[in-house]
Amino acid sequence: MEKNFAADYKGWRVAFKGVNLDEEPNAHFKQDYQLDSKSVVVQKFSGDKALKWGKLEKVWQLLGDKAAFMEYVSAETHKLLDEK
Repeated sequence: MEKNFAADYKGWRVAFKGVNLDEEPNAHFKQDYQLDSKSVVVQKFSGDKALKWGKLEKVWQLLGDKAAFMEYVSAETHKLLDEK
């Protein structure tokens, strides 16, 4: 995925972060993003201010197809960044 976003995208810097929800400082993410299991969430920030986010519901359906999985995550990330 990082290869798809090696350079800035339309002025946006893209970072991928793994978060362990079992660690106390991260527990709030379960409620913030309505998580009940491992998930992929994309979020758009301006500085420290969160603008928009989305939970990628289809990741589990695509788990066995690496190319389709990466295309889905990439497309959804682009879609979020392109929103006004």
